[in-house]
Amino acid sequence: MIRKAVIVAAGLATRLHPLTLSCPKSLLSIDGETLLAPGALAFALWLGAFVVYLVRQGIPASRLRAAVSPLRLTWTGWWPALALGAVQAALVFAVTLVFGADLSSPVGVAAVALFAVAVFTAIHQALVSWFGARRGWIVSIALAAVQVVSLGGLLPIDTAPGLLQALNEVLPVARAADALSHLTLGGQVGTVATDVLVLLVWGVVALGVTVLAARRDQRVTVADLRRELSPA
Repeated sequence: MIRKAVIVAAGLATRLHPLTLSCPKSLLSIDGETLLAPGALAFALWLGAFVVYLVRQGIPASRLRAAVSPLRLTWTGWWPALALGAVQAALVFAVTLVFGADLSSPVGVAAVALFAVAVFTAIHQALVSWFGARRGWIVSIALAAVQVVSLGGLLPIDTAPGLLQALNEVLPVARAADALSHLTLGGQVGTVATDVLVLLVWGVVALGVTVLAARRDQRVTVADLRRELSPA
């Protein structure tokens, strides 16, 4: 008589659809490079955006006395980071392919990576602009640590505490990794759209915070206006 048995089981594994429609998650056989690529790519893009604002100001101090709108000031501080982030995304994407990741939708992965870069740079710009450089860096590091945990790097997210699962649903790196995961492994388009929507909200809020910070810090005197309006 059999007294002990091992039942190989898992949850619904909706994050890995359609791969888990015909095979339990615990029995999936996927090369390590492909499985790790989405999370590694998303976090690398986050770190790259963080590094950019270690060496750049969120809003150029030299432009705070210019007679321009806070929105334009925000753009002035954002677009160089956006350009550098796009280059970094291209390099990371190339390295991912070199290391043998088998991407179900390379074009989709590239598009989401570029969109994630835009959002991540906007978030770091907002933190540095609102809190100042040093405090903004500290908040960025703390947010990165929370995201590493919620990403499932330390605990499988399906069995993690409810708080971590909730954070996984709203934090930007986790959502970018989830979208990249579906595009890498062949997931559902609807889920990718949800991830992109969450990232869009983060990006819009971040840009709004930077605009408010620019308006708060902008100092334009009458003399500055005369100098801007005077003919050359």
